[in-house]
Amino acid sequence: MFRAILRRLFFSQTLILSTCYAMNVLLIVDKIEIKKQSDGLGDQLYFYVIDEKANGKRSAELYPMYPFSYTQSNLVNFKPTVFWKGLVQQDQKVLLTLSVIEREMPPLIADQLCGTIGITLHNDKNQLKALWSVENFAHLLSKDHTLLTQQIDIKHENAEYTLKMHVEVQ
Repeated sequence: MFRAILRRLFFSQTLILSTCYAMNVLLIVDKIEIKKQSDGLGDQLYFYVIDEKANGKRSAELYPMYPFSYTQSNLVNFKPTVFWKGLVQQDQKVLLTLSVIEREMPPLIADQLCGTIGITLHNDKNQLKALWSVENFAHLLSKDHTLLTQQIDIKHENAEYTLKMHVEVQ
């Protein structure tokens, strides 16, 4: 009888562990293109990525790290880059906010927020689902904004930028 209880306990815990699946998810920026610069001095872009979990925990990363920035000349050699990596537990949603910022000359001129992209990642029964949004520019997303890959055009004042990115399970 003791063995039967142990067997049930072992198999029930194994079943619970096998159904609780966490996904290691990556947000990869495949391409950044400066189609039109905002001024004659050349645009210097950087990205601020914030992740917010349902339990209220937040973390933030800056790409590239200060004092570096992406310019039209160094984007020629841009390779796909992981901007966020994290675990998404089963039935958990994680909100990623990616802000596109043009670096100016502080303290004389403040940096400018060019656009904000929201990505809600959801581990729905071990299937990764993504919902993309662009603040005030929903029409800039592809028609199906639930795809795991998106190309987004951002227009800010005189500038135009294109970002191609995707999420994947590692």
